[in-house]
Amino acid sequence: MTRPGIVVDTDDLERGSGDIKIRPASGPDTATLLRVQLTGRSRGGDIIARPPRRKLSEWLLRTTSSSGR
Repeated sequence: MTRPGIVVDTDDLERGSGDIKIRPASGPDTATLLRVQLTGRSRGGDIIARPPRRKLSEWLLRTTSSSGR
């Protein structure tokens, strides 16, 4: 899943095998902040669009704003 406002366009991508996994995080009314267009050929393997993974230190120091504290 990408972040809100980020669109990944794979219409011009030719694929031989593998999967393309892109789940948009925003609805149709969200303004586009960044458009990534993938073009060319993919002969094998998966293409997955997702936010960067957090580092261990970011997990340990994360804020708990969603829990109401």
